[in-house]
Amino acid sequence: MRFSGKNLGLAAFGVALAAAGSVLLDGSSHGAARAPVATMPATPAPVVPVVQRTVPVYLDFVGTTEAIRTVTAEAQVTGYLDSQAIPDGADVSQSQLIYQIDPRNYHAALTRRRRRLAATPLL
Repeated sequence: MRFSGKNLGLAAFGVALAAAGSVLLDGSSHGAARAPVATMPATPAPVVPVVQRTVPVYLDFVGTTEAIRTVTAEAQVTGYLDSQAIPDGADVSQSQLIYQIDPRNYHAALTRRRRRLAATPLL
């Protein structure tokens, strides 16, 4: 490997700089007595007896979940919801009641039709 004059000059300068720094840093302590170091009293720490027992293991993970199948529930009739039979996100089976629609409007319409039918003469 060939060394150029520039590389040798930079290397020599680096070695000289390191030597001067170590002399300056170390030279301040020669001949002078070191000051005694004050010691801090020990801080008391609480101590408890060791107890062996089974503890639950919790595993927390960050992630995204996706449903296997998403189903949209649509009402066959319109109306105001009276009650919800099953909480959101629960498993349901076919033909299971999920929501109850307020029946008052439908009972009123049925009563009007029956009255109209009773008032109509038969041919």
